[in-house]
Amino acid sequence: MIKSFHFSAGAILACATIGSAQAAPQLPAITAVATPAQPDAIRLYAAPKAGAAAEQWETFGSGRIVRNVVDPTLTPVLPAPSKATGAAVIVAPGGAFLMLSMDSEGYAVAHWLADRRIAAFVLKYRLNESARDPNEYLVSL
Repeated sequence: MIKSFHFSAGAILACATIGSAQAAPQLPAITAVATPAQPDAIRLYAAPKAGAAAEQWETFGSGRIVRNVVDPTLTPVLPAPSKATGAAVIVAPGGAFLMLSMDSEGYAVAHWLADRRIAAFVLKYRLNESARDPNEYLVSL
């Protein structure tokens, strides 16, 4: 229930009270998947970060994510050579520095660009470490 409105410098702030506890939003399930083959990936360092555990690939919502990246890479997604314009873009998938949304914000964007004759390179960059257990990870979100 809205108790009052405050108008200040063009901004509207609404102060509300919650009469009863509300259910937390339901998060999609997270499921481990095998690390995909990445034969075209270009490693950015000679070796993964020393002492780090392997990265984790999972499905989350409608696509794959990767967490705990320790071996950053650039994966090229190129247009047909006869159609290439010479333009190139680096695609950096989002994920709040805890995971990378590789399918929806990485590869899908790169393929869209390649279909428009622009070379794309999907950046898999290092992330803050997150809980190895998927359920613990979801609780931390």
